[in-house]
Amino acid sequence: MSESLSGEGPTVPAPVPPEDADAWYAPDVRAQRETHPGVVATVREEDGFAYEVREPALTERERVERATIEEHFSDANLRRPRTREGTRERAATGFEGKYARALDRLLSGSADSRRRVGYYAMRDLRCLGELTPLALDERVEVGDTTGERLFVHTENFAPARTTLRADHEFLERFLAERLERHTVSFREFDVPVVVYRERLLGTDAFDTKYAVLEPELLPGDEALIEACKDRIWESNVDAVVEDKAAFVRERAREFLNDIDVLTAPADAVYTGTDGGVEKAVRWGDREALVAVRDARARWRVDDAADVDGVIEGFEDRGVRAEADDVDDAVQERLEDLGYA
Repeated sequence: MSESLSGEGPTVPAPVPPEDADAWYAPDVRAQRETHPGVVATVREEDGFAYEVREPALTERERVERATIEEHFSDANLRRPRTREGTRERAATGFEGKYARALDRLLSGSADSRRRVGYYAMRDLRCLGELTPLALDERVEVGDTTGERLFVHTENFAPARTTLRADHEFLERFLAERLERHTVSFREFDVPVVVYRERLLGTDAFDTKYAVLEPELLPGDEALIEACKDRIWESNVDAVVEDKAAFVRERAREFLNDIDVLTAPADAVYTGTDGGVEKAVRWGDREALVAVRDARARWRVDDAADVDGVIEGFEDRGVRAEADDVDDAVQERLEDLGYA
């Protein structure tokens, strides 16, 4: 406090940044900055240095929405960034393409609410989870994993303890420095690769590492790839295969086209239930019984359900018709819904 000019008593000093020596309201704060919209990192001095992160607070409805988004993408194989540069780029761009459209359908509420929930979706599904704020903070230079808890060295304060364990899943990535990025040709594909260096104390990591950045997979893609491999191995040939790559590529395309629900013969029957609608669907040699609660929620009910019995028992009331080719907008919508 200081005396007023009129001498009538103490007055509150003018506001200053928390890390300022005259910041009477935050005496233990040594540094503070916003590393991402709505995310603040603070270094305090209390029995040593402590590195803290404050992220957007969610309402109960927003927490439910966040859980719904995580469940929706649970079967997707979303590739995590290998370096802090990749994390920053991912945080800047967020979700793109069909992922962005799916996220937009799952979000509701005001623009601020969508931004808060969208941050956690980006953090947990596209970036490095709880380590994301640290990767976004340029002041963090080194990570120390010699103990049970992760310590960091910032440009001015070290060591600073965090609330994270030293065995976090993506620990080796949040400070990794990208040295080079290029593509390698494989058949007709250009595969991106990255060369990077880790910055962790207490590990036996090599100075420089090399990683292949393979494409991300949608839910069900891994099972589809395995089924495609099985089909190729089971293929009969009546002549010597001169070009093995061309043979595999052609058989794979035949298989994928055969199971495409837009091109292969398909049947579906919808039955009303107390909780919504059940959809019995069959295409090619695949079948499933799916519960549909609303436009945003659907899940497989029973892999062993008698789908054939439901479809064969359906009385055709003359309402079926051959569909014309769909336009680009409809095709995109079907892809967003997971039908293409």
